[in-house]
Amino acid sequence: LFLIGNNEKKIPLRIDLAGNVAIPEIGDISLVNRTLNEANKLINSLVENAYIGTQSYLSVIKPSLKKISIVGEIQNPGTYLMNPFVTVSEALKFGGGLKEQASLRELKIISVDGDSKEIDLYEFLVYGERKNDVNLKNGDTLVISSTNKFVKVNGTNRDEEYYYEYKNTDTYESLINFAGGFKTDSNPNLINVDYVNSSAKEINTKKVE
Repeated sequence: LFLIGNNEKKIPLRIDLAGNVAIPEIGDISLVNRTLNEANKLINSLVENAYIGTQSYLSVIKPSLKKISIVGEIQNPGTYLMNPFVTVSEALKFGGGLKEQASLRELKIISVDGDSKEIDLYEFLVYGERKNDVNLKNGDTLVISSTNKFVKVNGTNRDEEYYYEYKNTDTYESLINFAGGFKTDSNPNLINVDYVNSSAKEINTKKVE
C-alpha cells in the first residue's frame, strides 16, 4: 500500500485466506470478491478520512494461493491449494484424476456464501470457448457429478475410440460436431443409431432421417 501526500510511506500488507487485510491505524478490512480497482477505491476512501491530504494506491507483489475443494467423481476428493488464477479445467488436474463415470457437462461450483452455478465444460473442451472455464474463487467447492450418458460416434473426422457425454437436449448434429463433424466422403443422409434397450439388454438400430 503506497501513501502519497502529507503522509508518504510504503506499507507491506498481506491478505489472509479469508480475504481480510489489516491496515495500521485503520483496522481490518474485508476485500472478499473485490477486484483490485474496487479494493483501491475502498481503501483510498478510508485513507483520506484517516490521513488528511493523503491518497493511497495498492500494488500486488505476490498473489496468494487459493483453497479449492473438489468432491464427487474424482479419485482423491479433498481441499487443495491452487494458484490464484486457477480455472475449472485446470482444477480438474488435482485429486488424482476423474473417475470413469464423471460428468464434464454438469459441473457445479458452490461458493463460500452458498451460491451455486452449473457449467457445461464441453464448450471449452470441444470448441475452445472459455466462457464456461471460469476462474475459481478462494473457498469454492467444485462438485463433479456422475453420469451414464455416453455415446460413441463413428464416421466422423475424429473417428477414434472416443465416447462423448450427451444431454437429453442434444441433437444428433450436436453429437456429430463433438466428434469433429462429417468426413468429406460421409453421407449425411445415411445415419444409423444403435441404442441399448436396458430392460431387454439388447441393441436396436434405427435410421435417422
